[in-house]
Amino acid sequence: MKIEKVQEDPRGSVYFGEFRNKKFLIFSCKKGSLRGGHYHTTENIHFILCGSLELKLINPKNPEKEEKKIVKSGDVIRVEPGTAHLFIANEDSILLEIKEKEFDTVEYRPYRKLVEEFIEKNK
Repeated sequence: MKIEKVQEDPRGSVYFGEFRNKKFLIFSCKKGSLRGGHYHTTENIHFILCGSLELKLINPKNPEKEEKKIVKSGDVIRVEPGTAHLFIANEDSILLEIKEKEFDTVEYRPYRKLVEEFIEKNK
């Protein structure tokens, strides 16, 4: 098994890991931080290991129908291909993302702008 830190910023840390040919990411999210702001070309699976976050989901082709929900420890979130997602940490939280296969990440500007503003404000 291999795990390495690949990023750290005001939101927390990101670790990349590999176990038995499966790739995964672990995200630490500090209270109030934002993660995501994009969509993927394949299904995306997140496990909430601890904490609580608000999750916003939107189809960029139909942006007037934003979905919001609270996710917490033990929840498993499946994000459909092409659905933009944004996590907002209600408390310190840890997420695990399984990478079933390689995928493209495409920014969804309305969400990504919020993430970038958070990072800039908290440098």
